[in-house]
Amino acid sequence: MEQTEHTQEKPHQVANFWPKIIFGVPFTIAFFWGYMWLGGGVRWWQGWLMLGVMFVGETLRAVYVSRKQPEMFKRRGEFGEGTQSWDKAWLTVFGLVLTVMFVIGPLDGGRYLWAPLPVWTIPIGIVLYILYLVFFGWAMSVNPHFEKTVRLQEDRGHKVITTGPYAYIRHPGYIGSILGFGIAPPLMMCSAWALVPGLLLIPCFMVRTAWEDAFLQRELDGYAAYAQKVKYKLFPGLW
Repeated sequence: MEQTEHTQEKPHQVANFWPKIIFGVPFTIAFFWGYMWLGGGVRWWQGWLMLGVMFVGETLRAVYVSRKQPEMFKRRGEFGEGTQSWDKAWLTVFGLVLTVMFVIGPLDGGRYLWAPLPVWTIPIGIVLYILYLVFFGWAMSVNPHFEKTVRLQEDRGHKVITTGPYAYIRHPGYIGSILGFGIAPPLMMCSAWALVPGLLLIPCFMVRTAWEDAFLQRELDGYAAYAQKVKYKLFPGLW
């Protein structure tokens, strides 16, 4: 969920989220590690490199965001009250597409080499992943209501925010997600076939952006006026 105004958090809450950082991030990386073994294990150096980039990047982002928005960081793993039913369905589709990508990627880029990409795509993927960390982390750092589901957060004093990346685009976290989840991993895994489900995430995020934007214009006071000032939902200059 993307739109709100910053509210003050209690400093002592920061300590409560170190277990999430210490255990949550390595667990996520271990989850992907299983997929990477489909690429042939130790010999598949592209998979190891991608895991290293993801581990370092996600750990740094988690530490940064947990310090900036500790309460929101905790709620990222929860389904808040009032979550839209269509968003639960969307998250299911998103998870399936992502799973397919991380199965096809190692099989194609490592084990069977059906349609391998050249190694020069790896640095491109790393750059795109860094851009994802910047967009996503920046949006999260200024938005204490950046939850994983779409809902009107009346329990959190939900208000429109116009600072940070939200001064330029209405849903900056989603453009970061497209780069970090859809395009960067296939390039780092050197898998052309993994780009198929990866690129499918672009229309997936466009659908969620459109639905969420319409929901906020209906339900969130001030959002319609904000949308008149910040014209673009997702792609600057286009849409």
